[in-house]
Amino acid sequence: MIAGDWQGVWVATVTPWDADAGRPRLSALHALVDRFVAAGVNGLFALGTTGEGTLLSPQERKLFASEFLAAVGGRLPVIVHTGHDSPSVAVELSLHAEDQGAAAVALAPPTRYRLDADELFRYYATVAEALGQFPLFLYDIPATTCNPLGAEFLFRLRERYPNVAGAKVSRTDWITWEAYLRLDQGVPVLVGTDGMIWPLLAAGATGVVSGPANLFPELYVELYRVAKSEYPPGARAPSPRMEVMRYMPSCLPACLRERGLGDPRDRGRPRAPAPSEAHPGGTGRSRP
Repeated sequence: MIAGDWQGVWVATVTPWDADAGRPRLSALHALVDRFVAAGVNGLFALGTTGEGTLLSPQERKLFASEFLAAVGGRLPVIVHTGHDSPSVAVELSLHAEDQGAAAVALAPPTRYRLDADELFRYYATVAEALGQFPLFLYDIPATTCNPLGAEFLFRLRERYPNVAGAKVSRTDWITWEAYLRLDQGVPVLVGTDGMIWPLLAAGATGVVSGPANLFPELYVELYRVAKSEYPPGARAPSPRMEVMRYMPSCLPACLRERGLGDPRDRGRPRAPAPSEAHPGGTGRSRP
């Protein structure tokens, strides 16, 4: 897949899961995929932060990746998040995703330990070498990993491992973004923070990976189209009208059920220890 194919709107998908059966909830999964295809999104990003990937066991992650890719059936490219604190597990998950038909994998850095640049380099080098020519994206999200990556790190990896394709960046600091946007235009950089989508697309970011796009994929497709077109001066960008969803895994399933896209039997609680709902105080509180 060439760099230009990574552009556009990528939905950071939820992970419909039947806790009683211990497997993906296939009816909800197929309904979501069909809707994303109809909306005209460019691709899907599975098992990331919105998809609660790190709260599933490696075997559950493999099972979901297999079922999800089968449901997509090649209609859209899929990037599967395969980051794990253990490099060997990250390699195992990445090779499985490749074997099941993913277009690429993305890896957030380890979260248990604070690593320097050389230690992070060895982590990503281990996976990149195991994948050969298969594309790998960095997932730069220091708010949750506390291990920032950055454009210089991406450039250093790409010099040695050409299969390091680009980065999904969930950051709000402009200095970091300016460095990413100065990279060669053949390096795809995907915006992972919704509040930054409009200015960063206008500044040259390749595309977006959005959790709220589960709810409004058509709006994000239109937003991208407007941002990348020569729109009349002063025209306003289309924007999803919603409150900030601090706890995405708990909010999105409930909202999807309200839109008739979830299973009414599924209460949509996220995996522990993620908070089961958001409230104005900013902390999680369990439902009764």
